[in-house]
Amino acid sequence: MDAAPTAQPAIVRDVCATADEFARSLRAAMPCTVDAGPDRFEVANGDAALAVGVSALPPRRLGALALPRVRVVIDFIAGPEDACVALLAAMDRAMQRGGG
Repeated sequence: MDAAPTAQPAIVRDVCATADEFARSLRAAMPCTVDAGPDRFEVANGDAALAVGVSALPPRRLGALALPRVRVVIDFIAGPEDACVALLAAMDRAMQRGGG
């Protein structure tokens, strides 16, 4: 990856999942995912690369129901911005969960 990282600010998300569930889903969704540690991942495709950090948050409570949550921070670390945006969009599509 020769291209310099973009100046895009970090993207922060609140995701209903445990850190382990998120990691499993990311690995299954993105075959190009490379672990860089237990709570940090790099996703790369072509010139684009994203750093994905995951940290636990307190559960979201709805009455007696407690939903696990993680904070996900995504940084564009290499490649042109349009390629990073496309890679993030592909990651989002691959990790969509059913609902209704």
